[in-house]
Amino acid sequence: MTVAGSLRFARYQLELWRRTWYGSAFSTFIAPILYLAGIGLGIGQLVEGGGAAAELGGVSYAAFAGTGVLAASSMQTGAGELSWPVMGAISFTRTWVASTSTPLTPADIVGGKMLVLAVRLTISGVVFAVSLLALDLVDPLGALGVIAPAVLVGLACGAPMFAFAAWAQEGTKIGYVFRFVVVPLFVLSGTFFPISELPSAVQPFAAVSPLWHGIELVRAGGLGLATAYPPLVHVAVLLACTLAGVLLTVRTLTQRLHP
Repeated sequence: MTVAGSLRFARYQLELWRRTWYGSAFSTFIAPILYLAGIGLGIGQLVEGGGAAAELGGVSYAAFAGTGVLAASSMQTGAGELSWPVMGAISFTRTWVASTSTPLTPADIVGGKMLVLAVRLTISGVVFAVSLLALDLVDPLGALGVIAPAVLVGLACGAPMFAFAAWAQEGTKIGYVFRFVVVPLFVLSGTFFPISELPSAVQPFAAVSPLWHGIELVRAGGLGLATAYPPLVHVAVLLACTLAGVLLTVRTLTQRLHP
């Protein structure tokens, strides 16, 4: 993997996205805000009061759920961008096969794609942070504090999906991952309630998910809540997931493009 090659491929991918960004505008920008409005503000009105604030670290349910949805939407963006589009570029349009006929290597493709994902996650994170700020769920410093963790959790969840999509040759396999992994993680990783409310047998599984570690960091950065472990531990887990996913993707993609 070279910096020049990765940047060259990233520039190509960003140019494609610039021409087609509106096709993903709803899932990237609008859907998460609708989640925030419907669940955070709507259901939040029903659960506010009583001991709810104490259970949530002293913040409103809308703020608690809003920061959780930000992290979860980053996970979905990462998984979505590095799933079916990857399989399509390998098996259907075969544009990545053609790319390796140039000086670009499979590792350059992986590096460039991860850079593009980081850009997209940053843009969507900024939009969501502004929405949280506009709804008075975070202060200006908190709005800045949620962006980097949101990007990191998107990369950490996207990289393993990248490796799986590089291996998968059927779209149904990716569909199973979304159905049995991504959706359960969205619901059970602390997005809408603390994982301490889960059955004790389920809590360890939730605690090892990269989404939960990302949610902890997003809430710490945006709301000032204490994390379950030292922040560096959560960061290390997310970086490890990202690195492992990237290395496995490079290996798998090299085997697919250079059989």
